[in-house]
Amino acid sequence: MMPDVGHPRIEFLVLADRAEVSGGKLYMMGGCWDRVQLPALEPRAMFPAGVAMRVLVAIDDLAGYTVSLSLTGPGEPTIVPNKFQFLRDVQIPADQPSPLAVLIASECFLGIKSSGVHRLRATIDGGDFAETRFLVTIPEPSARAVAT
Repeated sequence: MMPDVGHPRIEFLVLADRAEVSGGKLYMMGGCWDRVQLPALEPRAMFPAGVAMRVLVAIDDLAGYTVSLSLTGPGEPTIVPNKFQFLRDVQIPADQPSPLAVLIASECFLGIKSSGVHRLRATIDGGDFAETRFLVTIPEPSARAVAT
């Protein structure tokens, strides 16, 4: 039996190329970024990413919490969507009092406006949080050969 957790606690937060939860398992492709190279930065460009996290929460406390995501870094980056609600797993009996881990995975879009270190932060109702950092690089435009 797991110990009582009180307020939900984020155990991990991961950025990936893709993330999804199926059958109580987390599936990721290209997971655990620490750096990403983007082909170019265009105004209003949004780059796809998967966000995955595991939250320890009491089953009788499952409803009513919101996980908020924020992205910080050079150029005021954005993330869409930036809020998630816990959903009750219908396979778990409602009278089960023990805590459980809830896996959350979502496809998001990152509005990154410049290179440098960026931070993704997940917060549960302004309380517990987790943070991950990653470096964004943009290749220099290569010199083009000019026909004469």
